[in-house]
Amino acid sequence: MLQIDRETLVRTGIPERYWAAETDLTLPEGRGLYLWGLVGRGKTHAACALALRELRTGTPMYEATTHEVVAYRRPMVRFISMIDAKNRVSDTFGTRQSPAELRAMLRNCDLLVLDDVGREDAKPWVQEFLMSVVDDRYNAPRHRTIVTSNYSRGELAGR
Repeated sequence: MLQIDRETLVRTGIPERYWAAETDLTLPEGRGLYLWGLVGRGKTHAACALALRELRTGTPMYEATTHEVVAYRRPMVRFISMIDAKNRVSDTFGTRQSPAELRAMLRNCDLLVLDDVGREDAKPWVQEFLMSVVDDRYNAPRHRTIVTSNYSRGELAGR
């Protein structure tokens, strides 16, 4: 297990109240996980615990010819609530800044936690930004995403 220092925790964006979250579960193989349910059921806690487990466990690095694990590297993990993402994108409106930097950060990390999807305003530009991030990550085979929401996938699609 790798140790996680404060600087690493801050850089992930995981809220401090979840820094001690733990789980024995592991993130399922594949591209990601969708956690949904009523408010206050622990979706964010579970997502943060899974992300912290990934940070502690590390990502295996393989030797090119034998394919044996030779070391573990710390994966790049990012947590962002959709309210924060919406605010950060809208803060760029009318300025010389671009949401491209935020999009690149969310696109390029190994594990992304998108918290409270559907809680933000469902304005077309918010949906477009979210879909561009999800689409970018879907097309990158080793980039996994955990999504939390108060809505089932069907309910979310109907919003």
